Amino acid sequence: MTSDFKVIAFGSSVGGIPPLRKILNELPNTINAAVIVVQHLSGEYDILQAA
Repeated sequence: MTSDFKVIAFGSSVGGIPPLRKILNELPNTINAAVIVVQHLSGEYDILQAA
C-alpha cells in the first residue's frame, strides 16, 4: 500500500512574520497537506506585537 503525504514547510526570522502571515492567509482551506511553520525569534522579541 502506498500513500502520498504532502508537507508544506515555512521557515523565517523576525522580518518574515508579515510575509508569512500573507502566505498562510492565501492558502486554501481545503489544502490536503500538513503545514509546518518554524519561526526564529530573539528571546527579547514580543510575539504579541507581531500579531
